[in-house]
Amino acid sequence: MRKMTVSFVSDNLFQSTGWDAAISCFTLEAEPTTNVSSLGVTPGSTSITINSFTRGNGQNRLLLMKQGSAVNFNPVDGVEYAVNNNFGSGTNLGGTGTYAVYKGNDTNITINNLLPGTTYYVSIIEYNGANTSTNYRVPGATTFWTTASMATEPTQPSSSIVIDTRTAN
Repeated sequence: MRKMTVSFVSDNLFQSTGWDAAISCFTLEAEPTTNVSSLGVTPGSTSITINSFTRGNGQNRLLLMKQGSAVNFNPVDGVEYAVNNNFGSGTNLGGTGTYAVYKGNDTNITINNLLPGTTYYVSIIEYNGANTSTNYRVPGATTFWTTASMATEPTQPSSSIVIDTRTAN
């Protein structure tokens, strides 16, 4: 059991009137005890598909992603995060360059809006509950990958092009 103390302070030593306080307490769901493992990833040049993994024991997963270095943000229990599977289009969590790109319980997840030939880091965090009862298992399972590079653009234009306009009979 946790003890909560609420104090009200007034400038007036003799009389304090008009105080109005609302205190809300929420119960968190049980925290998962097992993380995701055996992650299977298929990187493209501008997207990534997580196409298999062994689930942990949470009801859902939150996928956090960061470009260039390890995810350095942990979600706060009791807070549910908005997600956007177009990397960089959602909220920059804690100003760290980490974005919430997926939440749910699918095993086939595609993230778009990535740069070719770039390393991305992920943290997949198991959780139970929703809204104010959300309870995250942190730290999550982590990994990284590099998106495929695009073909190099030619440096010289084509020359001596022959167009055959004959048709077969």
